[in-house]
Amino acid sequence: MTHPQNTEAGLLTKSYIELAKEETLWQTNLSEALNLIAQRSQAAIKASRCSIWLFNNNKKELRCQVMRDDTGYVHTHDKAIRSSDYPAYINALESDQTISASMALNDPRTQCFADNYLIPNNIHALLDATLRQEGAACGVICFEQTNTPRTWSHQEISFAASVADLLSQLLMFYSLRNSELRYRTVFDSTGDALIILRSGKVSDCNAAALKLFRCNRQQFIGQPTHKLWAFTSRKTHHTYERFEWLQTRWDNTQFYADVTLTHTKLEQQEHLIASVRDISDKKQASDQLTSLNSLHQAIFNGTNYCIIATDLNGIIHTFNRAAEEHLSYKAEEVIGLHTPLIFHSNKELNWRAEALTRELGYELQPNFEALVAKARLGQVEEYEWQYQRKDETQLPISLAVAPLRDQQEVICGFLFMAADITERKRASEQLIDSKREMERRANHDSLTGLPNRARLHDVAAIAIHNASKNNNKAALMLLDLNRFKDINDTLGHAIGDQILKEIAKRLQAMLIRHGAYLYRLGGDEFAVLIAKINEGDETLSLASFIDASLRIPIEADGITLEIDGSIGIALYPDHGQSSHALLRCADVAMYTAKTNAQPLAFYDAAQDAHSPRRLMLMAELGNAIRQNELILHYQPKVDLKTGECIGCEALIRWQHPKLGQVPPFEFIPMAEMSDIIKPLSEWVLVHALEQTKAWHQKGIPMKVSINLSARNLIDYDFPILVERHLKEKDFPAESLEIEITESALISDPERSLHIINRMHDLGVRFAIDDFGTGYSSMSYLKRLPLSTLKIDRTFVHDMLNDTQDAAIIRSTISLAHSFDLTVVAEGVEDAATMIKLAELDCEMAQGYHIAKPLPPAQFEAWFLKHQQKTLNTQ
Repeated sequence: MTHPQNTEAGLLTKSYIELAKEETLWQTNLSEALNLIAQRSQAAIKASRCSIWLFNNNKKELRCQVMRDDTGYVHTHDKAIRSSDYPAYINALESDQTISASMALNDPRTQCFADNYLIPNNIHALLDATLRQEGAACGVICFEQTNTPRTWSHQEISFAASVADLLSQLLMFYSLRNSELRYRTVFDSTGDALIILRSGKVSDCNAAALKLFRCNRQQFIGQPTHKLWAFTSRKTHHTYERFEWLQTRWDNTQFYADVTLTHTKLEQQEHLIASVRDISDKKQASDQLTSLNSLHQAIFNGTNYCIIATDLNGIIHTFNRAAEEHLSYKAEEVIGLHTPLIFHSNKELNWRAEALTRELGYELQPNFEALVAKARLGQVEEYEWQYQRKDETQLPISLAVAPLRDQQEVICGFLFMAADITERKRASEQLIDSKREMERRANHDSLTGLPNRARLHDVAAIAIHNASKNNNKAALMLLDLNRFKDINDTLGHAIGDQILKEIAKRLQAMLIRHGAYLYRLGGDEFAVLIAKINEGDETLSLASFIDASLRIPIEADGITLEIDGSIGIALYPDHGQSSHALLRCADVAMYTAKTNAQPLAFYDAAQDAHSPRRLMLMAELGNAIRQNELILHYQPKVDLKTGECIGCEALIRWQHPKLGQVPPFEFIPMAEMSDIIKPLSEWVLVHALEQTKAWHQKGIPMKVSINLSARNLIDYDFPILVERHLKEKDFPAESLEIEITESALISDPERSLHIINRMHDLGVRFAIDDFGTGYSSMSYLKRLPLSTLKIDRTFVHDMLNDTQDAAIIRSTISLAHSFDLTVVAEGVEDAATMIKLAELDCEMAQGYHIAKPLPPAQFEAWFLKHQQKTLNTQ
């Protein structure tokens, strides 16, 4: 037997895993990473050439980033195509995950490249996989086969799609890393020293800070706040603080600093952002003005500060060059004519007057006195302000107001000295904006804009804390959309993303009105947090609203779709003490709801008794298929008139190497909820055909029945799979019967009917299983190409003692015969029941009275013995 890792699928899987684990991809630059992926992917899939193409920002052009051929030669950045020239191909990239063009010259999606690209390069086959970001195509990885035709295998298509997903993640990674570099560039290029403090310690700083404090980064990071500004150890509720401070450098020299502290929340933690500017020169100038009482000593050549001096009434008599440049007034326009009030808005003057009235204890009007009240008291005051230029635009400034004194130390006027702080304000705002954007991306889903799993756990922790403190309850719901993968597979990811956004918008609007919060956890999975509830009934009502809202039809690309989901509910503190525990319990409850075909379910510890086992089995089922740990048992069906065995039903069993035999009811429902149901159903089909074919070759004329899941009945590829195995095994299609249940038909009746008819056209027979336990209508059953109807064991078991069961069986047999169907009774456990069924004209029986399900060798022995016994009685 070939080891799975040596098969094509195994080698491609191994190649992909090795590529995904390659650390170099995340540590180099994007160009080198793309080159490495192209090299490895070409080698793994053995294509003639492999190339990676990316759209430009407006998606008008698709440009080649790297191209490798089978000689190892690398081409880069020398090819590009205009999207408008190849609409069929571009539309295919947007709607499909992969483009598998085995005959590229004839494929409508790729034949547009024939004259300019395919024929000149002798390309016969293309395999392209779309790269996506936020639901839209952003590029493509292309595999080309030259010289000879090539049919791409399912494993190669899956490998290409997986590599495309890896490339999408890589592009997002380098985009975020570039954003971080841009933030760091702004941070480090700012002239003022910028310091970020978290939890009372320095967590980051720019190069200007290290230069100003004359130290290295290792010395500065980790320093406590009080080492920089002693008073900041006190608690404050101010968002913004500004002060002057005599700072000490690492070499023990000192300088006067203008310090601005901004309190903000980043990544859910309190941060302090400090902007520090050396104002030693300004301080010295201001001190000289105050102490020497001379205007001419205060004005120095080349200063960049706006210096305005007034008399006691506020009339301007000095207006320097920097003031002219910053305020757009000429000196002659203001000197002797105006007061500094022309540089201030009424709004700020009102605010200033109100603040000083509270501080000084007497009423101040919003006039010139609001600017100089403290200076009249002999104080030098500094604060941030907005100067208003001549054109009425605003100039952010740091304004110092000091009294001017004559030779007798009497105040004779006022000095206004202002520094332009535009760049400092802009840098500080950019820093905060960058941090907030990075936090938003880390805590929100890029497609729907909803908060994500990380944000859910943060908010749920707060909700649980408050509920515990106030002795309240909280609830967490997990919502999983049913059969959403079918929508993606059938209509494409673009439509799927459109539906997800519409559902998110619809649910969020409804939930906000009920005080609940919606989160997207990934894929088609959402969570709902209710921070405070009184009783479980309140949560049940909200879950019912969610279910009703989901079921409202959605219009997408001209198609009306009806969506439903499964909702699991967990309560705090009944089911868990943390958000992680509640989410796990909600997941178990959601699984229960899905298994029971119910819209919602509360967490029940009894349903969770084997959850670790269930998770382990789910993880190991795929390996069990590959390692042939599964076996088929066969239960005979006998003709009630002749007693002959004319068929059998194949029933799957799992012989686990550690747990022993695992019953079907433990693993089949799990498989039906995941993609593994397809390989599991294929395994059953292949082994049932092989065993029955072996019996045919021994002269045993046996017909075999297998059971199909609801997911198989909506899988357009399954009829192709059945046809291929029938041909490979040279198996007569009329000897294969597929049993389907009524409940399996409910999810998508029309699609199921189409797929059943395709298999029936191959010659395969169909039986309706467990008849009477489902909800399908007679009109629908009449449309099915059935040959057999199986009466469920729940009616057969007690038919001799229960007149109602007997009446149901009698009418069912009559109904089946009116449709020209053969009737099989399941669960026959005694001879009296067999006799009664024969009297009611039931054709066939199956059950433990005849034989239990048996392994192939035991079934064969039973058949030969039973056949001899039947011949002897005839």
